[in-house]
Amino acid sequence: MARRDFSFYYRLLTFIIILTVPLISGLFYLSVIDVSNDYKEKYAFLQENTEENIINAVKTVDQGLAIYDMGLDEEMKRSFAIFLGAYNESGGSPGDMDLESLKEELGERYDLYIIDGKNVIAYTTNEIDLGLDFSNSGSFTEFLDQTRNGDSFVGDRISKGVRDIENIRKYAYYPTPDHKYILELSYAIKKEDARFLLRYGNTVDQLRPLNPYLESIDLYEVLGNLIGDSSETEPEMKALVKEEVIGKKSDYVIRDDEAGTATVIRYVDLSRPESGADMSLAIAFIYDEKMLNDEINSVVLFQLGIYAIFVALFFTLLIVLTKTFTKPIRDIVEDVDAIAGGDYDHEIRSSGVREFSQLEESISNMVEKIVGALDEKTVLLHELHHRVKNNLQIISGIIQLQSGSVGDTAAKEALLMCENRIRAIASVHESLYRADDISSVNSKEHFTSLAFNIIQSLCDYEDCRVNLELDIENHRLPIDLVIPLSLVINEILSNSVKYAFAGRESGTIGIRFRLRDGRILLDVWDDGIGLPEDYEKHRQGSLGLTIVKRLIRDQLKGTMTVNTERGTWYSFDIPGDI
Repeated sequence: MARRDFSFYYRLLTFIIILTVPLISGLFYLSVIDVSNDYKEKYAFLQENTEENIINAVKTVDQGLAIYDMGLDEEMKRSFAIFLGAYNESGGSPGDMDLESLKEELGERYDLYIIDGKNVIAYTTNEIDLGLDFSNSGSFTEFLDQTRNGDSFVGDRISKGVRDIENIRKYAYYPTPDHKYILELSYAIKKEDARFLLRYGNTVDQLRPLNPYLESIDLYEVLGNLIGDSSETEPEMKALVKEEVIGKKSDYVIRDDEAGTATVIRYVDLSRPESGADMSLAIAFIYDEKMLNDEINSVVLFQLGIYAIFVALFFTLLIVLTKTFTKPIRDIVEDVDAIAGGDYDHEIRSSGVREFSQLEESISNMVEKIVGALDEKTVLLHELHHRVKNNLQIISGIIQLQSGSVGDTAAKEALLMCENRIRAIASVHESLYRADDISSVNSKEHFTSLAFNIIQSLCDYEDCRVNLELDIENHRLPIDLVIPLSLVINEILSNSVKYAFAGRESGTIGIRFRLRDGRILLDVWDDGIGLPEDYEKHRQGSLGLTIVKRLIRDQLKGTMTVNTERGTWYSFDIPGDI
């Protein structure tokens, strides 16, 4: 397989590209990473600030709510005096107490509860809570036990009930003197009350727009119910909030890659040691991470566009500069190629660069010496071809004189054939002697002249009339190819003139010479009687055909076929990329 050479221009350009592309690509990659990290850092910073601000705002709201809640304690203490008096009058028997009458006395907003020693609501005016069991309520169970064993009023926070989650109430507790029960009062808060003016949701709604990535905020109370609309609480989310966030008092993150969102659930500890109700919250921050990724991708695409423009400009400038820097070398190569192609008068162009100017001067001096040597060689070769041609003509003349003194017809024919072969070789040297190019001859001019000379020589001897049909393409043939082809044509024409037209006054001989796909195609034919039946025997004993076979197959490495359907047609296929 031939090696493929690349010019200095392409080698230099490739080297610079190999050197710079990884560097530029690396810088672009680092720039993309830096932009991505910068956006993510800003996103994380904004997320942290948003969450902390909202948590602090919720705690502030809770402090305000706690102040409001504790403001109802004095009123409820007065109500407990009536409740406790009724218990004492019953002799410590809750079953003998008329709770409904006490409710009417205290007012419609009140509901009364009596919690037994097992922390179960045994008696109440609020039927929905009857039988409610707090024996396994964790910290609230401990709170009830401490309250039962105490001896003073305990005010609690306003919150939703365990079963009644539609309304909020203010709760308060008082232990019975015998420490067997806990008296509990709840005070219903109406929507028109001032407490509804201070809500978590209002504060959150005001802060949420400060973070563009924040889609929504949901608040959950300790039982996992969504604050504001419990009907929207999904069972899975309710359980997750209650068990993973409130139960473990820790944060939780849910990522939905398909939707491109991240839900960060933060635990907010709002519990108070003096309060039985745990007012802690779980705040779910739903972030649109797809927006963040889209922004990053948008910036990356913008940078990619800038990068593409920069690379295009860079390589355009690189190509221009590389061509400029390598132009002196390319000029010298083109000039040397022109000189190598035979244009010895071609001048080496000046580049104006000192080093190249020295090279150009050296090449010019070398060319002058080469031209001088070639001129001497050309003169010598012309003289050599001239002398070879003259010597061959002398030999041919001697053979011709000798044949005139020979009486035997066979010997005379043999001398004539030998003379024609010598003339065929001499014609090549004559063409080379007369041509400017001493290494090759013109195929059309040479073969045309050769054919006419052979026919003329043979017909002078054989007394024949032959028409020549020539279809010869014009190519330059080297001497080592044209000599054997001339001998082949000579032998076949000689055979045709001698044998093809027996019994006829005239005939036609044709020569066709072509070059196709690197192969020489030579056809020599006549319209004579064809080959005799004993052609193989005749061929083996014929010196002319033996010469043809050896020249074609052994020297030229070609093939020969003979067709005798109409006359005789010799076809030769010879490799020869000229």
